[in-house]
This record gives sequence, structure tokens and C-alpha cells, in this order.
Amino acid sequence: MTEVVTLADIANAQVAADEVLFERRMRALTLRNAGATYRQIAEKTGVSAAAARKDVAAALREVVAEAAEDMIARQRAVLMDIQRANYAAAASGDIDAARLIIATLEREARLFGLDAPTRVNVGVSDVEFAERTATLIESLGLRPPKELIRMRADDRAEHLDAEVILPFDLGGDSDEPSGVPPSDGDASASSDGWSNI
Repeated sequence: MTEVVTLADIANAQVAADEVLFERRMRALTLRNAGATYRQIAEKTGVSAAAARKDVAAALREVVAEAAEDMIARQRAVLMDIQRANYAAAASGDIDAARLIIATLEREARLFGLDAPTRVNVGVSDVEFAERTATLIESLGLRPPKELIRMRADDRAEHLDAEVILPFDLGGDSDEPSGVPPSDGDASASSDGWSNI
């Protein structure tokens, strides 16, 4: 229950006047948000209708001017209060309290971005693609294109910091298309026994 501050308390310096004004303004704003007229706000807060209008306007300015860090801290404080108040009931089996705790935890996770999606790289690099493609071409008994061989050699040199020794022949600057063994004139089979028939 909220403690009522009287004018006597203020006169005795038990409560600072600006705190009372702040509380009155926040109460006026809460009443206005609930649909109260300025006259009704004035009656409930003990001021004139004009003062009630000014209180609501001042409260709105204070809310708008609130720093983002303060808003986050205030929301987290409320969430923690809700969790504390309902934790014992949730732990003893109260389903509604448990749901409320879960809802506050979900809100807190959104507030701090804990459930934000994680970026995952599902592609392959150019070098990895070249390596896999060259291996596949070789498994078919063909010679990989020179570009793939160079890319693979460059990658090995960068990652191994050693002399690159390739297990296959780069084949020079032949006019033959890559992936096809060199032809032997117009014979149907090459000297290594390969044939396209």
C-alpha cells in the first residue's frame, strides 16, 4: 500500500517537495492514461483542473526525456519485482505463477537481445569450392582446369607456409580444354588408353 504524504510531512521536511510534485504528476498521468478527465484528476490529486492539465503535460515531458538506459533499468527492475513476488508460488507448483515467471524471462530476453538470431555462414569460400571441385574432377580421372589448380596451390602455400608440391601435372599452356586429356591427333584413343567412344 502506498504511503500518503501530507502537507504536515512536507512542512516537517520529512519528504522533499519535488518528490511530492513528481509523484503527483505521475499519478495524474496514470489517471489520464486510464481515461480520467482533467476535472477528475484534479479531484483525486487535490489541485485545480488547470494544475492537473499542467501536471499531465509535465509528466509526459519527463517520460519522453527519460534516457534509454533509465527506461531499460526501470523495466528490468519491474520484471525482477514480478519474478521475486511470484517465484515461491511457481516453485511450489502454481502453474499461473510459473507462466508469469516465464513471460517475464521472455520479456527480459527480448529487452537485452538474448534471443537475437545468430548469423551463420552456410556457404563455402572460393578456395574451398576450388579444392572440392578439383578433387571431384580428379576422382573422375580428368585433369582439373588450371584456375582451380592455381587456386588450390595458392591456398596451400598460404596455409602451410611451405613449398607447394602438387600431386598432378599442371600441363603447361596446352590448347586442350581443361578436364579433357590431351588428344593424339584424330585417333580415337590417346596413348594413356583414354577414349571418348
